[in-house]
Amino acid sequence: MSHSRDQRIAIGKNYLYYVGVRNLPGGDVIEQVGKWDGSASPMEPVDSGQVFGSVYCCITKPNSDELFIGGNITKIGRFNLTVNNVAYWDGDRWNSMGTNPFQEPVCNLAWYDRGKKLFATAEYNNSNNLPKLAVWDQETNTWEEIVLPRRPSTQHKIVVDNSQGILYVMFSGFFYRYLIEEGTFEL
Repeated sequence: MSHSRDQRIAIGKNYLYYVGVRNLPGGDVIEQVGKWDGSASPMEPVDSGQVFGSVYCCITKPNSDELFIGGNITKIGRFNLTVNNVAYWDGDRWNSMGTNPFQEPVCNLAWYDRGKKLFATAEYNNSNNLPKLAVWDQETNTWEEIVLPRRPSTQHKIVVDNSQGILYVMFSGFFYRYLIEEGTFEL
């Protein structure tokens, strides 16, 4: 699956975050997370900025500089923190996000502010060819997989309406409304 690079930029409270490619001496290429404060100074790395793998998406919490990234990621930052395709920058350091259900790359992220929850989708895997949808609870640092209402294709997007408490899920060209507080799909 090819991944759009348009989800690799996020606006925080004090910074604009961007994931870009950096060329190293000797011809190696790495992905790097950077931040920019809007001044004339150039973008600076978040931590060391180094990502081991590929970032497909990033998002910040509203009115915050807390950054979440997803993709095909195994390690991140100057301490080579081991992660499972998703990571969280709290403003000071990178954090792993508990034991998540994703063995596949994370493709989309959406934040639900009232419940302090991050929704994520992952690519299909070879064993069952189904994309996954899951939610991470920041307070408990736990993940829960959400069962989809029908067999989707690999094309999927998600967005949260924080004012209504609804996660809009698009799979296979169909839209579904997931009522976040009730934990059910409205078909």
